[in-house]
Amino acid sequence: MRDRLRGQPITLRITAGFLCAMALLFALTGAFIYERMHFALNRSIKDVPSANRAEIAAREQHRDEALHELLIQLAVAFSGTLLISGIVGHRVARAALGPVERMRRRASAESADASFRLPVPDTHDELSRLAVTLNDLFARVQAGVDRERRLIADASHELRTPLGQLLLRVDLALSRDRSREELRSALVDLHEDVGRLIPLANDLLLLARADDGQLPLRLEHVAVLDVASGSARRFEQAARSEGRTIALAIDGALAVQADRDRLAQALDNLIDNALHHGLGTVTVAAAKQPAAVAIEVRDEGPGFGDGFAEHAFDRFTTANPGRSGARAGLGLAIVAAIAAAHGGRATALEGSGGTVEIRLPAPAPSEDPLTRALDAHAAPA
Repeated sequence: MRDRLRGQPITLRITAGFLCAMALLFALTGAFIYERMHFALNRSIKDVPSANRAEIAAREQHRDEALHELLIQLAVAFSGTLLISGIVGHRVARAALGPVERMRRRASAESADASFRLPVPDTHDELSRLAVTLNDLFARVQAGVDRERRLIADASHELRTPLGQLLLRVDLALSRDRSREELRSALVDLHEDVGRLIPLANDLLLLARADDGQLPLRLEHVAVLDVASGSARRFEQAARSEGRTIALAIDGALAVQADRDRLAQALDNLIDNALHHGLGTVTVAAAKQPAAVAIEVRDEGPGFGDGFAEHAFDRFTTANPGRSGARAGLGLAIVAAIAAAHGGRATALEGSGGTVEIRLPAPAPSEDPLTRALDAHAAPA
């Protein structure tokens, strides 16, 4: 029986449950009324002297007729009440679940459109809150779908040119018989092209994982100066070849709880971006703030102009020709993704000098070596 009811519409199940409750209530009420009437009539019979047999017989006959009439009236009244209750209960259930049915029809009719929203009933109850919650969920899903579409479109656009160049080089190599030296030269060119594609593919994979919240992190206690020094050494030769320098302004005791490799990747991208787009000395600085550690990479160039700072972390975005190049425009987007994965954020600062700030949550006092040193110094011997 229970399995059969589960397959019925919810309005029918609500109505059936309501009728069962009403029938039980009516049965208990009728039994109570019948018992009280039976008790009252029997008491009136007991008040008659036992010698008056005719009066007793008349009253017993009256009792039986009254109880029989009471049963008939209760049955008619309860049947009519149950019928009316069933109709009213069904209508009330349909009216209460009407918004759900309208939401279902809307979702079924427009399921192919990711931008559709469910109608929100103006009732300010559980159903309206459910509709608002589902619409918020659909908005997040749509944002994710739009983000994936943009990523696929931008990646396709960025990969089209290098892949086309690869195909052109292969076609040229196969257009006629080539000597060993010519084939080797063609392979060297292809190796360079593939070498440029691999970092782009790795960057796209990292951003895809970050979008899904699956960017792997191995958190540890990291000295900011150590990571920044490693990044500076990696770009020292590139900076020297352009007559520029990389300076560090970081307290050696400053530390964060972060993934060393990811933090180094973010600083590498920022230093590379400053060398490629900026001018003068590239300075990597860090400072302890009340609830965060701020790491800045700045140069002495013109900075982010014409409102570009607002879009600096958009994917496949480059600035004006004065700060653009032949790059894919994923470096700052990766920096923002790494900062967000650590619970922080990245910001491009307006003004002279291209300055990008990474703000990471400060470690707990027990994890901060500077705080531990101060506590140890203040502790009694």
